[in-house]
Amino acid sequence: MFFAALALLLAAAPQAQGQVYSFAPANATSSASVLALASARHNQQLYRPGQVLDSTLAPLRVSRIYLRLGDLANTGNQIDSLRLALGNTTLRDFRQNANFQNVFVRTGLRRVFSRGRQVINGGPAGTWFSLDLDSAFTLNPARSLVLDIRYSNASNPTMGIQGTGIFAVGARRRVVAGNQTDTAGSGSSSIVPHLGFDVATGIAPRRTLAVRAVPNPAQGSVHFSLPNPAPAMATLVAADGRRLALASTSGWEAFALPAGLAPGLYQVLLVQQGLTFRATVVVE
Repeated sequence: MFFAALALLLAAAPQAQGQVYSFAPANATSSASVLALASARHNQQLYRPGQVLDSTLAPLRVSRIYLRLGDLANTGNQIDSLRLALGNTTLRDFRQNANFQNVFVRTGLRRVFSRGRQVINGGPAGTWFSLDLDSAFTLNPARSLVLDIRYSNASNPTMGIQGTGIFAVGARRRVVAGNQTDTAGSGSSSIVPHLGFDVATGIAPRRTLAVRAVPNPAQGSVHFSLPNPAPAMATLVAADGRRLALASTSGWEAFALPAGLAPGLYQVLLVQQGLTFRATVVVE
């Protein structure tokens, strides 16, 4: 259902104004080698220019990232010693049997998130959850983005994270190893996690295209005149700039507005196939 997945999560914490971007292809599968398996306590993933952001944009500051629950995630997870780092690189993929140390040198990874224990609430596959960064990271859309994940233990070693296998034979977009301190990893893993993130306050958002909302005023649900039925990431924004909910949905489905939404004027941002659309919705 539209906006159901993260409505309570986003409403519970103060929200920095900004815009949500995402890499979330339709052909999703689940992998436990992101935040669960003991054999993947250190893993890196690479996103090429244009996959998450328009590669022609100026550098942007990222304040929050999102991942998606996969299979066997209803009970959630508890991750110990979770560390995240981000980096920009000119690499298009990792080399076969990639060495973590070489990758670090090339990307200039910077730690942006550190928790002794991180609780991830359970939910159905496809549910987005957020991790607020300790400090904003400047992302260069013209370069590939590397996300580095390290952890010591997971209470649910079977919990999957949704992702997509997106590269050709011989190219490596993920590197995994069993220990946080390993310098050599396997480049055979093919599932690149779906990734979303927020751009920090004060950064100019990408150009948006207007679309119609029908019916408008709306009660309960609304359709948007997107150009095709491909998956879209939708963000509901209040008149004062607060983000009230975030969800991934199909472009031509009826979007169900959150229950109990107060009457008033709202904006909906929809990111679909690299383009950002904006609609104004009046709720009665």
